[in-house]
Amino acid sequence: MIRIRLGQVIDIIEDYEDLVIVKVLVDGEVAKAIHYPEIGGLVKIGQKVILNTTARNLNLGTGGYHFILHVYGNDSLDPESCGHIMKLRYTPYQLKVLSVEEEESPYHAQLKKADTLAGMPVIVAPLHSMITPIAVVIKNLKPQTKIVYLMSDGGALPLAISKLVRSLKKRGFIEGTITFGHAFGGDLEAVNVYTALLAAKWVFKADIVIIAMGPGIVGTGTPYGFSGVEQANFLHAAALLCGDPIAVLRISFADSRSRHWGISHHSRIVLGKLTLIKSSIAIPELDGKKKEIIEKQLINSGIKEKHLISYFPTDQVEHVLNDDSLNLQTMGRKFSEDREFFLTAGLAGMLALHRIS
Repeated sequence: MIRIRLGQVIDIIEDYEDLVIVKVLVDGEVAKAIHYPEIGGLVKIGQKVILNTTARNLNLGTGGYHFILHVYGNDSLDPESCGHIMKLRYTPYQLKVLSVEEEESPYHAQLKKADTLAGMPVIVAPLHSMITPIAVVIKNLKPQTKIVYLMSDGGALPLAISKLVRSLKKRGFIEGTITFGHAFGGDLEAVNVYTALLAAKWVFKADIVIIAMGPGIVGTGTPYGFSGVEQANFLHAAALLCGDPIAVLRISFADSRSRHWGISHHSRIVLGKLTLIKSSIAIPELDGKKKEIIEKQLINSGIKEKHLISYFPTDQVEHVLNDDSLNLQTMGRKFSEDREFFLTAGLAGMLALHRIS
């Protein structure tokens, strides 16, 4: 069920082409709400809106936002884009996109023939917050490298919600974006991960691809009940298309939850049990008890036997990432509070550069 309320827009906080953040008066209180013009058209101060207040009412991780379902006055809208592929299919908000593969696309003929990634490194990360350290390390070490980000539908579906990606594109850390599955809003749209990968290689001419879900991983505290299991499928896709699959481990010694201490149980399940191909994995060189914990987890999970592990000193990556302007954050923790998490992601970028050189 959806918790629905009537509200009124009283201020516009941020206004982008693909996302608008507003203040609304709802139930006698002032709150923030997110609006997607691609779905509901333009929004102005004073307009009445129908709001989905479900997540904020449950105190879920949407940053305290409601979502605008409908803007009164926008009762007749016509899409401007071409295309015949529907995303959010069979929901009231299904929208059409021009998918990179379909016949109307200028890249249809090109993708009809494409069937290989020709060894291109594909970094598959389990969390959205890992994209920044990966891309920043690559660009700092080899600025001419062309990076394309592929967003899955394992987390948030609209790419527009990612302030992180907006910043990375503006600063030149990634050159292009592709949203696949039911995710939408990328520079290119794709039906699935295979065609997204091929488009990154042959349309964008990418040197390195990063695949990760949008913000908002789903977890249940059970061994297999989390949306990050998609990492295994994407590593398989990279390998099957003759790419070079690189898996990012989720490592932290700052997370208070025991299942995420050291190597997260998410990584141990995905890379120890679900992944059927050999991937390359970069791990920071650690000392003492931390090293002991990581080594034991690598062995007990089956990761060490199944994958190609490389250990790297962290000085170079730490120098790159120790930059406040990057605004690195995961679960509210900054770089200084969760070093191993960000260093592991950054080292995946370094490993990818080693593979192409």
